[in-house]
Amino acid sequence: MADLLFYPWYRSNLYETATSVESGRLKATLTLSLTETTSGRSNSQPLDYRLIGPRDIAGVQPGVILHMAPAPLTRDAETTKLVHVDFREADLPWRYTPEVNPTPPNTGLRPWLALLVGTAEEIQINKDTLTAQDAVYAEHRLAESGQWAHVQKQGEDDPNPIARLISPRGLKDGAGLKPQTEYVAALVPAFNDDGIAMWDMDANRRPTALKVFYSWRFWTAEKGDFETLAAAIVPRPNLGLGRASLFNPRVLDAEDKPVVLETRGAISSLIAEPEGGEALSASRTDLDFLNNAIPDEPRPPDVPAREIIGLPGYGLPWLPDLEEEGWGKQLNEDPRYRGDAGLGLWTAIEAQEALLNAAVVQLGSAGAALQRIGNLAMGLNAARRLWDRRLPIGDARQLRLFGSTMRRMRTQSGTVLDTALNGSVLSSAYFSSAAQRVFRHGTARSRHTSGGHFRADDLLTAAHKPPLQPLQTPAGLPHVDSVANEQGLPVYGDLPGMRPLPPDLIDFLRQFEGRIMDNEVQSEVVEGWQNFDLDCNNDEVMTFLGQFSGQPATLEIFIAAVRRCSIFQAGLNRDSIQRAGESLQIPLTGMEVDDFIGFMVDIVLPQPPSPYTQPHLDQLVKIVQNAINPYNPNAPAIRRIANTIKGIDIPPDFSPPEVAISVDYATWMLLKEYDKEWLLPGVGQLQKDSIVAMETNPVFISAFMVGVNTQYINEMHWRNLPIDRYSTPLMMFWGAFNYETQQREPDIQPIQEWETIKPLGDLSHQWIKPGDVSGKRDVVMVFHTDLFRRYPSTVVYLTKRETDADLQAPPGLKIDDSNRDRSQRRDFGPIFQGSIEPDIVFFGFDVNPDELAQYNLVLDEPPSELRFRNSTNPVVNNGAEFGALTIDHHTRVVFDGAELARKGLTVESH
Repeated sequence: MADLLFYPWYRSNLYETATSVESGRLKATLTLSLTETTSGRSNSQPLDYRLIGPRDIAGVQPGVILHMAPAPLTRDAETTKLVHVDFREADLPWRYTPEVNPTPPNTGLRPWLALLVGTAEEIQINKDTLTAQDAVYAEHRLAESGQWAHVQKQGEDDPNPIARLISPRGLKDGAGLKPQTEYVAALVPAFNDDGIAMWDMDANRRPTALKVFYSWRFWTAEKGDFETLAAAIVPRPNLGLGRASLFNPRVLDAEDKPVVLETRGAISSLIAEPEGGEALSASRTDLDFLNNAIPDEPRPPDVPAREIIGLPGYGLPWLPDLEEEGWGKQLNEDPRYRGDAGLGLWTAIEAQEALLNAAVVQLGSAGAALQRIGNLAMGLNAARRLWDRRLPIGDARQLRLFGSTMRRMRTQSGTVLDTALNGSVLSSAYFSSAAQRVFRHGTARSRHTSGGHFRADDLLTAAHKPPLQPLQTPAGLPHVDSVANEQGLPVYGDLPGMRPLPPDLIDFLRQFEGRIMDNEVQSEVVEGWQNFDLDCNNDEVMTFLGQFSGQPATLEIFIAAVRRCSIFQAGLNRDSIQRAGESLQIPLTGMEVDDFIGFMVDIVLPQPPSPYTQPHLDQLVKIVQNAINPYNPNAPAIRRIANTIKGIDIPPDFSPPEVAISVDYATWMLLKEYDKEWLLPGVGQLQKDSIVAMETNPVFISAFMVGVNTQYINEMHWRNLPIDRYSTPLMMFWGAFNYETQQREPDIQPIQEWETIKPLGDLSHQWIKPGDVSGKRDVVMVFHTDLFRRYPSTVVYLTKRETDADLQAPPGLKIDDSNRDRSQRRDFGPIFQGSIEPDIVFFGFDVNPDELAQYNLVLDEPPSELRFRNSTNPVVNNGAEFGALTIDHHTRVVFDGAELARKGLTVESH
């Protein structure tokens, strides 16, 4: 607004030459001078010319119209605003005006166009012709039309100024437009062909019909606008709002009348709740009697006694004992709070379909998941029974059973079978189904093979042994590995001396190279290699080394000694070799035994590694068995089913799981729909155009939420939904908005986490921020006004008063501080809001009601387009002054929090 500039009129400098009007057109004179260049003679003559006038205009292109207010077909136009039309070309309203430029320039120049506005009965348009009633012409006095138009710039350097033409309809007596009325706006010429004003009601002159350049229709809303509606709001006394009277016909007072209990609704009075007195005490005694189970009529001795179902016990199943001191006992034994819980239970019954639909949507495919878990439990139970009864004993027999399974079990490098047998002498064909049929017990092959003692398990054991390596034995003597196998000794290739010797042992032996072999050298070698785990028969080694006495020592001699040491250390001595030969039916002489040992010792290079890698069958059995064991908590069937279920953990005992859900539903909507009086008792007493300061009631909310959740869980169980019976599916009452997380937050903690000994509405039961001493006891501003129905985007907030100017701000003051620096202000937006009726709305703030006097309540008009008010008719010289004085400024209404708090604590009759 600070850069918005208005100018009275604008048109080309060409019009400055016009001095008169002729036939409805401006007449101008130019002096034409001719000079002869050779002689220098000159002659001047006046030259008259005429400018285009209104009579020459056949129409207006729609493209020159930039904007209309209100827009065509608007259904809720404000009655307090003037109608106007904006043009893209800044000189258009004055371009064809048949009047000379006024002197001084700040005098208004009448535009050649007029914007007529009238009701649908006052103005009739037939194609491009308009007829209007006298009331329309009387409201649009062309003698004053110089005030109805101006040029607008956004700052001095605005390259795109616009022109605006305003209709004065509604200015007369400040009456404004008629509410809820259809209006017609039409752009018509203001001058006739002779350059005279098209109408003049003072002279009793009016046109029979007018040419229409452009027209549109709109409808007005109810009377008033934001400023008038907001200014009409007045803080009112409490009038008993938020408090209800309960009549208990079961308990009579001294005058034999039902006692009356005062109770509070969800929105309560700032006035503290009174003590119950004798009426409450008598009502609690009566309720205690009703809470007792009523016994059945006398029955025969052999028939057990029954109890008739009585009042519901609120707090089950979250509390094990409703008689224990705390919120459960308070809820069940105080008729006020039991009524609040019953109200929640009743509204949940009424809205059960909508609530259950929300639960079903959140549960998603929980039913299908539970069916899968049930099928899994049945399948695993059958598999475990078969596992216990049919699993064979022994690694070989189990491997035969698991063979087909190993083909289907995948690893990162292939199947388990391929990975386990990679490089093994065992063939994967042994585990095929064809092989199992061949080796099955009882077949002809097994009965007539090996004397009828053939067993497939023995075949697996035999097939698991790799073939003997070629060579590595003297001609005519048994294979080295056969001798080792026969004696149960390490095979030749596994002997330490047969493998490449450690580098440190080689370094130790090299230090003796070149020395003459004698007893000293032999002793040093034998003693030194004991540090390398070589514990040899010294006599055998010394005898061997003695063969080289007097000769230079070589590494080959020492390596041969090491190998002889390893052979004897492993047990391959003369006696064992002799016995192995006898067992293999190859009798060996003493010389052949020596040749056998010498052959092993004299081989310098170690035995090449076997091309086969032997899997450990017992380990392979354990791996496969662990993978498919149905008792395994991570069995394949469990993993497969678990991967298809999201959000539900499969219980270890496969019992049907119960899901804890949280439904995002603000339950105050139930009260609005089914019993508004409990949302705000006495709401019908609130006067029109009123504001009352109230507060939320955490005690009512806690009791109500217990009742709602009790019925909600029972209904879901009745419909066989897998809801956790100890959960709290509904935790929102108001659904307050958290500006930090940008999400709605609950009002209560899960009921199962409430401290038992605490009373209803205790801070520990509420969902609060750390350090919040008032909890969910928050300020609520209740309005009875059409303002929010008409302007639903109104900005409402509390601002904490920090300065003396803020403290002195009068209530209801209309101010325009759209440019005010708000960086130092502490504003609190509403955390929840709602409506009880279209014109009764409330806003809740996270502010302690006891501190309300420190705040101001502010209503900010929603942002809107530039408009001009018709409530005043200023005396001005031109359209620029008219626009500046009638422009509609942003409205902000401030209510003093101290006044609101005082009124909220005041009770007056109505």
